[in-house]
Amino acid sequence: MIYFVNEYVMALNSGVEHAEFKRLAVFKHAKTSAKILTRDYNYSLHRMAAGFDLDQDDLLNMYDFFQDATMVSPKKTSTKTLHLPFQYQVSPDANVSRVMQGGRLVMKIHHTPGRVGELGFTEFFDTYGNITNRVFYDDRGFKSGEAFLNQAGQVFAEVLYKPNGQRALERFYEVTEDGKGTVLFNIRVVNYQGRDYYFNSEDELFTFFLDEVNRKDGLNDVFIADRPSIANSPLIKMTTPAKKYIWFPIAHATDPFDQVESPLDGNYVEVLSNHLNRIDGLITMTQAQARDLRTRLHSNSIQIHVIPGAAVSDEQLAAGQLPAVNKKKIRLSMSGDWKRTSALMISFVLSSWSCVKYRTLS
Repeated sequence: MIYFVNEYVMALNSGVEHAEFKRLAVFKHAKTSAKILTRDYNYSLHRMAAGFDLDQDDLLNMYDFFQDATMVSPKKTSTKTLHLPFQYQVSPDANVSRVMQGGRLVMKIHHTPGRVGELGFTEFFDTYGNITNRVFYDDRGFKSGEAFLNQAGQVFAEVLYKPNGQRALERFYEVTEDGKGTVLFNIRVVNYQGRDYYFNSEDELFTFFLDEVNRKDGLNDVFIADRPSIANSPLIKMTTPAKKYIWFPIAHATDPFDQVESPLDGNYVEVLSNHLNRIDGLITMTQAQARDLRTRLHSNSIQIHVIPGAAVSDEQLAAGQLPAVNKKKIRLSMSGDWKRTSALMISFVLSSWSCVKYRTLS
């Protein structure tokens, strides 16, 4: 199996995700097994993914994995799903329904956008009107998670559930020194294969997850780290045998005009400076970046592959070229620091060139 390692799939995505969607379509067309692998918990993940023609089998999410929810038969939810006590009065609304007990607000029911009456999440209130906890409903129709809030309205603990209602994970937060927020400091995976596991960060859990996926598939999967900020470090810390590649959606160094000598982008320091021997190759979108990396790394042992970041469908290839008079004009305007603006212009030109080249080579 080939996995494209990322952080999330949202309703609005960056070029990283759109490149993955196109890449996945190419692999499907070639009948090659591949999935987008994501880290973050999101009870609306599959509804959002469906907007990009992705089904459950196209994705593998870390929390779905430990919740035994990678493949779930969808069910409809509604206010009736909550089995509210008869003494509660419900004021229905398309977006947020209010639940009262006499004159006191007991809870709010937030409905899924675009799905009339369906449960998104609920909020419960104490006698003073403070939110005590939120319950999240997976868009496939089951109670997915619950967050517990302190008196300041900050989340201090979360429980994530399996579709059968059993606890799957617990996450605990501590208040920051300035008291303005909370940070995750402990994760417990409950009764996974007969025992509990504890992690100090999501990065630690993510590394464990990657190894478990690899073990479940029989080892030697291919993992491509697409989003460098969250994928690079866990990938190189894997302990099971696998093929591991680092993709470059951005420039690898801080100075766009000196990619050989200027300091590395922080996302690539660990892997390129200290752990190059733990990966099987690098993937760039242009020949220019590949040349810069070869010069910078002074190494012929690491494989560097040039693969454009866009794909062209068979229909587009068969359509032929449009006459110049029928082509749409492209206007690009930017403002800000001149170095960054110039770098973006160069990146745009190179990306366009790489797409044309890919189309020609196809």
